[in-house]
Amino acid sequence: MREKLAKFMSGRYGPDALFRFQVGAALVLELLAIPLRRHGTLYSLMNYGAFVLLVWAVFRALSRNVQKRYLENLHFQELFGRARRQSRMNKEKFSQRKDYRFFVCPTCKTNLRVPKGKGEIYITCAKCGNRFRGKT
Repeated sequence: MREKLAKFMSGRYGPDALFRFQVGAALVLELLAIPLRRHGTLYSLMNYGAFVLLVWAVFRALSRNVQKRYLENLHFQELFGRARRQSRMNKEKFSQRKDYRFFVCPTCKTNLRVPKGKGEIYITCAKCGNRFRGKT
């Protein structure tokens, strides 16, 4: 049985990060639809959306156009990675908010961390060397 599956999947793209996201989103849609059973139209739309996501995910996994699926996944990871990095940075800033003040360089938009309680100081960007004033 395992050999038959391996032979069937030979030359096909298979699951990737976008596939896992689509399946997870379909599962979430299904779970959110459960309490809405009395609202027929909304319930149907959510079920239909989950079904479309699952069909699209399976289509991508079984596709033989590997290059196109790879580029789709790469684009998804770029978008998702940006959001993930921003979320991680916000979490870090939040956990360090008592000891540090954060500034953004007006020239290169780099995030800079300065200790609190120093008063008004000149801040030098480590990336571009730009100096600007900031109050800590």
